[in-house]
Amino acid sequence: MFGSPLVIMMAPTETPPEVPGPGTVGSLFTLFLSHPLQALCVTCNIVELEADVYPIAEEAMSSVLLAIYKELQQASNLHPSIQAMVGNPVLCNTILRLGFFEAVCRSHVHFGKSEYSPSLSPPLPEELGSSMAVKTGLKELGKVLGTGFLDA
Repeated sequence: MFGSPLVIMMAPTETPPEVPGPGTVGSLFTLFLSHPLQALCVTCNIVELEADVYPIAEEAMSSVLLAIYKELQQASNLHPSIQAMVGNPVLCNTILRLGFFEAVCRSHVHFGKSEYSPSLSPPLPEELGSSMAVKTGLKELGKVLGTGFLDA
């Protein structure tokens, strides 16, 4: 817009019935962008983490975000607007968290419908959806949290 990079992030239009809705936890979209680990716990019906598990889960989540970052850096078809956002630490963090939300939606057993996923315009590269590093990191995070919901 007016020569500046523009990226539009859109919240999912629906929440899976098995996941607490906005009346209970607020917007999942906002939760994933602000507190992604807590958002993942909400989607997996995890109410509490043991004090010794939390730092391990944070580390595992950081690994997933790093894998997403590396995929974006290596993508040959990354849109210039997203490239510009990745160059700014605050905006990059937001893009990575949205990528994390998308990855959770692809892997989570309750998020099978496209209406449950966020959308981005321009979209993130297709390679991100098939990235073994991201999928493996997400499965490891699921193991740390002790949930089988991320096996889809």
